[in-house]
Amino acid sequence: VWQPSTGQFIKLAINIRITNFVRNNPLRELERAIDVSRVINHHNNNQVTTALSAERKNVNSNFIILPETHCQTLNTTDIDLQSAFSILYRKGNINKDEPQVLAFLLEESIATGESHIVRVLNEYAQSQRTVLNRSLIVDWWQQYLTISLIPLTLLYAENGISLEAHLQNCMVSFKQGKPHNFYVRDMEGASINLKDKCILSAQSAACYGEEDAWFRFKYYVIVNHIGHFIASISRTKLIDENQLWAITIESLVSALWQGTAHGGKTRSRYLDLLKDLSTSPFLPAKMNMTSRFNQSSEDPGWINIPNPLSEFKTEVKNDNAA
Repeated sequence: VWQPSTGQFIKLAINIRITNFVRNNPLRELERAIDVSRVINHHNNNQVTTALSAERKNVNSNFIILPETHCQTLNTTDIDLQSAFSILYRKGNINKDEPQVLAFLLEESIATGESHIVRVLNEYAQSQRTVLNRSLIVDWWQQYLTISLIPLTLLYAENGISLEAHLQNCMVSFKQGKPHNFYVRDMEGASINLKDKCILSAQSAACYGEEDAWFRFKYYVIVNHIGHFIASISRTKLIDENQLWAITIESLVSALWQGTAHGGKTRSRYLDLLKDLSTSPFLPAKMNMTSRFNQSSEDPGWINIPNPLSEFKTEVKNDNAA
């Protein structure tokens, strides 16, 4: 719920199962959200990161995280009641940007079969005084990656923070149809690599082993977010999925050589992440339907799917300048 008078979002509990989950606010998730937000605020206050510097003028100034501020629940020992009535408060510094949720933008109209993103793409084409074509889509997609995937990857490389940036947790604003600002919300699904020193205790629910934190990034960001987006754009019939995947890995590689990843440690880890994304034959995918039938949403099944990023001959070498 957006509350413009206070400049914040309020996440209320709905004690009803929608898709795989009962949409309440369990205390463990609230604690994780607050812990992750503490880490993000700590980095912002100490200016020790580039990926989080939304208020500083650099390549990631259009990448904005909306951390949680606090939470409330009933003063009771009944865990179910607490989950059903918990409230999470979130910074809402969107000003007059009017960002739109990605899940909405990629939803296809029942009447026309087109997704809302086609409307946005056509708006961009009109601003360029032409019709939508492959060249415009390439330009548009490169800009989107610059404000979304690249800073998300850099954030993990530099600080070990893996955001649960799936389509429902991300918003984007546009200027004349072109991606402008990218927002990530819902810190309760984020994970922090235990190898990275942070202000949290290792017992925090936000802390994960390195393999698990990166696994979650690959699913939520690459498969759920980027994969769905690419599939949606390709339905314009003006560009195919393979071309968009090729642009995606090329953009990630280009960011490394353009100096986006600062510092030897960050560049080294970013390079390792690129190597994994460009060479691993598989990516993880959640078995949502099976998990729903088994009512095992908290412990879902997983399968491997072919990794489209590995199909391109992208040369990622060690950087001696790091």
